[in-house]
Amino acid sequence: MIFRVLGMKSAQHNQFMDMVRTVMKELGINAAIEEITELNKMLKYPIKNSPALMVDNKVVCEGVMPDIDEMKQLVKKAIGK
Repeated sequence: MIFRVLGMKSAQHNQFMDMVRTVMKELGINAAIEEITELNKMLKYPIKNSPALMVDNKVVCEGVMPDIDEMKQLVKKAIGK
């Protein structure tokens, strides 16, 4: 399983990345995190807005900053928990 966090480097992106790490830790998920911050690389993925989170090749969240509980629910749904 691969978690991809896509977005341009910013305070919001860093906060989003920290939230993803926290959610993974709290849910006991041991997976690789790939951080994609270069526009030309982000364009290869099916997202329209950032920040975005993909689990494997599925877009879980994009263009919003959910709260931690909402992010947990999105991740659980994406991994089938």
